[in-house]
Amino acid sequence: MFKKIATALLLILFNSYAFGEYISFPGDMCVDSEDTTHDLYYRNGTAFNYWSSAQTIICPMVLDNTNLSKNSTYINVHDGHSTEGVECTLYECGRNGGSCQVGSTKSSGGTGWQTISLDKVSHWSDGNAFIKCRVPGKQSDTMSGVASYRINN
Repeated sequence: MFKKIATALLLILFNSYAFGEYISFPGDMCVDSEDTTHDLYYRNGTAFNYWSSAQTIICPMVLDNTNLSKNSTYINVHDGHSTEGVECTLYECGRNGGSCQVGSTKSSGGTGWQTISLDKVSHWSDGNAFIKCRVPGKQSDTMSGVASYRINN
């Protein structure tokens, strides 16, 4: 048992230092940012909008080593609306809550499960970052939402 745990820890450390950081977050880290009466539907690590109107959600990110430059950010979404997409934007802000650098907004390209690649904004240095998404409302009992998101360094 000890040998398995030690091997797993060594693999994690090796992957973290040899290949850079790869940090993945579950969709249930995301929260509704505007309307406290319409909560998100959380299930098995995902966050879905089960209301008929669109909601704006915030998905926070943590980067253990702020000296690394973030190479790419991805968000895995489910688009359940036939005419509206899930639209997401990456924000990187200073540690004092001041100005934020904002990436371009990217949208899912159709219905179903999709991965949206978000533009790199700048070197993330000792601040905070989050993904802000507009998630369309439920259509014909099909919900849209976030399954997971990740940072690759």
